[in-house]
Amino acid sequence: MYDQATYETIERYLRGELPENEQRAFAERLATEPALAAEVDLHRQLDAAIGDSETMEFFAAAQASEARYFSETASESAPETSDSVRRPRWRTVYTIAAAVLILAVVGVFTLQNLGESSPEALYQEYFTVYSGAEWRSGSPVLETELKAAFSVYQAQDYAAAQTAFAALEAKSPDNATVRFYHAMSAMANRDIATALPRLQGLSTTSGHTFRSQAQWYLALAYLNQNQPESAIPLLEALAAKPGKYGKLARELQEEL
Repeated sequence: MYDQATYETIERYLRGELPENEQRAFAERLATEPALAAEVDLHRQLDAAIGDSETMEFFAAAQASEARYFSETASESAPETSDSVRRPRWRTVYTIAAAVLILAVVGVFTLQNLGESSPEALYQEYFTVYSGAEWRSGSPVLETELKAAFSVYQAQDYAAAQTAFAALEAKSPDNATVRFYHAMSAMANRDIATALPRLQGLSTTSGHTFRSQAQWYLALAYLNQNQPESAIPLLEALAAKPGKYGKLARELQEEL
């Protein structure tokens, strides 16, 4: 156990506030006093992990309080204050101080983690497969094949759906419905590379019913690719709109 002056010296040593000769002398002490070196290392690790000088000051104050308490109780003259009686009380004070310190450390890391969500984590949180509640072919030639592709999509057989929509897109590359569901099938299969160019095209063109949907899923695709800077403009545009995707975009913006 060290006195208050030693704890203050440790803090000043770690902050580089000691005069040059005292800094050098203290470093020499560390080379010959393993217990002191361990104490300094503990302070250094906590300081690095927490990065909070107030918490480190609390740690030093708690240990100093422990030292003062032990010193005061040792000077009491009552016969019942033998070491065997005092020690549990001293341990209780130390345990409380340690518990408060641990809670402070846990609290700091919890608050930091609450504010941090990786783009991939946000993608996992917000991505849901498009329900497929609406579709139209715009081409009588594709009607039968599109119905078949849409049927397997609704059955959640996304591998078969991606194959079917890819074949349809080869026949009708300008069909927005085909391109959109091709992209949705690809995303459901974690094939973001296939989905991206189709969603990029649909999100910047008009004349179809999937523009907002394309912008939303394109933003998610960018998050999946760890490109939040590309997702943000899309979310800002959506957030200014009413409806489902505007609401989702505003929620996601708050987490980015």
